[in-house]
Amino acid sequence: MFRNPESVRREVQAERLERLVKLKPGERLEPQRYPDIFYQQNYWRLPHFQHRRRMQQDAGQGVWATMYQDYENPAEQHEMPKYAEEAKMVEEPLETEEERQARMEEAERKLREEEEKRAKKEARKKARKDARKGRTPATTTAEAEEEGGEKKTD
Repeated sequence: MFRNPESVRREVQAERLERLVKLKPGERLEPQRYPDIFYQQNYWRLPHFQHRRRMQQDAGQGVWATMYQDYENPAEQHEMPKYAEEAKMVEEPLETEEERQARMEEAERKLREEEEKRAKKEARKKARKDARKGRTPATTTAEAEEEGGEKKTD
């Protein structure tokens, strides 16, 4: 169902004013700490759209975020202009080009070592398999030469 955005804004502002009137002096309008403490009952009792609307309204999400205009969500501080200066300090490079190159070479060396270990492990595994069948590398080579073909592999 389509709703005119202007009527939605008026409804949100009316709700905001209603909550502001009920506040004590010195208090700020903030989203509720627990959006719906009766979640289980409301999940079954209310239609899904009404329950979702109530959750968004209490948490200050969607169109209801305008109710808490002066509220600063700690999870969104990285997007706020007044925290931009702190964010710029963090963006400085943590390592030089030489350090990055050394790190990349170290990673490549480790990768080569892992591949060598894997190849050695496969060779040992094949040797054990041949030993179980009573063959040694010399006999398999000799058998292959006698047959005049290539070496047999299992």
